[in-house]
Amino acid sequence: MENLPRPNIKTANDPGINLFIEPTTDFVPEKISSRNQEPLLSSINKAMKEDSLSDLSYLGMKQKYEGSSHQKNKYAALKEKDPLYAAFISKNYGTYQNFLFVYRLVQEQETVYDPLVDHKIDVTVITNEVYYKSDHISAQELIMEALYGVCTVDYIDVNNNVRRLNGTLEKKYMIGSKASERYQFFMPSAGKFGEKVVLWDVNRQKWSSFYLSRTVRFVKDDTLDLE
Repeated sequence: MENLPRPNIKTANDPGINLFIEPTTDFVPEKISSRNQEPLLSSINKAMKEDSLSDLSYLGMKQKYEGSSHQKNKYAALKEKDPLYAAFISKNYGTYQNFLFVYRLVQEQETVYDPLVDHKIDVTVITNEVYYKSDHISAQELIMEALYGVCTVDYIDVNNNVRRLNGTLEKKYMIGSKASERYQFFMPSAGKFGEKVVLWDVNRQKWSSFYLSRTVRFVKDDTLDLE
């Protein structure tokens, strides 16, 4: 089996941010100038402070997501839940355990931010009992979350607009003929701004992509079922 290199992620940061949140659009590959990310994140957090997704105090005490039993159980069940994903893992990694090891997923030891694979993103996962928080997530973890339902992703597009995507990789939310196309999006692709993830936009009913290095917030509500 081929030795898979760990990606070298670069952070892309941009001036002139339009803080108006509007529906996502497909990426146009244009090169833009970069700047330190801290002012960008600060501006976006300020713009979104009254957003309903920002206030989760009604859910009670928050807990750490990475390494939690909820995360471990969810990822462990994927190989049974999604046969197409299981076939992808088997073809490319041999076993599910080897796949988890390669990407350092659900480790027994304390999980910490790894700049080689993780991205600094405000992460929230909501359950019936508690809500979980993290300040980072890897591309592979985001893809695995998207296999379990609809995620909300706030990101910056190449035109410097803040956009929101309600996306998924779970078959039941897709047009039947599109479900088999998921196979090509089970791994991130490489682009000008690092790792790019493609999800099915449940609002626009089409594929839509975004860069992890340009993503600000990720929310996954595990209490929802849109069926």
